[in-house]
Amino acid sequence: MATDDPTTESPRRRTDQRERLLHTAAQLFADKGYHGTGVAELGRAVELGRGGLYHHMGSKEDLLVEISVRHVRDMVEVGESILASDEAPPEKLRALSRRLMRTIAENLAEVTVFFHEVNNLKGEARAEVVEKRDRFEAIWRAVIDEGVEQGYFRKGGGLVTKGLLGMHNYSYVWIDPDGRLKPEDIADDYCDLILRGLLTDSALASFEPAREPARGG
Repeated sequence: MATDDPTTESPRRRTDQRERLLHTAAQLFADKGYHGTGVAELGRAVELGRGGLYHHMGSKEDLLVEISVRHVRDMVEVGESILASDEAPPEKLRALSRRLMRTIAENLAEVTVFFHEVNNLKGEARAEVVEKRDRFEAIWRAVIDEGVEQGYFRKGGGLVTKGLLGMHNYSYVWIDPDGRLKPEDIADDYCDLILRGLLTDSALASFEPAREPARGG
């Protein structure tokens, strides 16, 4: 039964309720679109009355902002750590790839909303999401350009970076989180393909594929 009295909830329950609301909203926005999902429909899905719903979400746009940006915030934080590490650029690239594919697989609805609905954000909300997205791209570019500078990679720059990110990001359309291949398996296949194209002849001899080639299909 829907409830309109959020004041009786414990802090833990409020946190759990908001997480459930964010996940349910992400699923609805991914399936029906942001504009195609009404507040009343969202309230029914999480069994909250209008008062309780607005208490937990603030506004529908607030939900869209949080859904769109939270996984990008996490990826930027992880990416900064990888960039600052002492690993060689090819291993940094592999670490970025593995984490990105895992994030996409585990946040498929949220990632779908991010790619489909980011243009519906305006003002400061849109600026925050775009800033985090651009920073994540800059981390990838820094790793690739570092590889060029150190003699590992043949070529860097914005076009190479966008191409590699496009390869990874488009997987939200087809990836099966419960499929035969783990996200890290897909990332390793991508990196084996990428590194064979990017590595210089001398560096290629030092970085063999992480495991046996793809298992077919």
